Amino acid sequence: MAYFDPRREMNEAGRCRTRAEDCHRLMLLAQSGAEATILTSLWRSWKMIANQTDRYVAIMKKDAAQKREGRVTFATSCSLRYDTKDHCSPRERRRS
Repeated sequence: MAYFDPRREMNEAGRCRTRAEDCHRLMLLAQSGAEATILTSLWRSWKMIANQTDRYVAIMKKDAAQKREGRVTFATSCSLRYDTKDHCSPRERRRS
């Protein structure tokens, strides 16, 4: 499992928001409806990725805090069962 650094991940969310802002700015200057549509789609996608990154950071911070307290969470139990980047199988989710 890769090392989790919340500062790096939060920086990545910030980069996504910067790209979203760039797309929004360009969308306002678009020369055609098709260009505006594409840039709007990109703007929304970058915002969603930034928000998902924020959620990931929150989950990982909570998981790290619970590990320090000695509690095993769903995410932790999955990582204990799988040595690879695989996700828990549906059967494993039902057991948790």
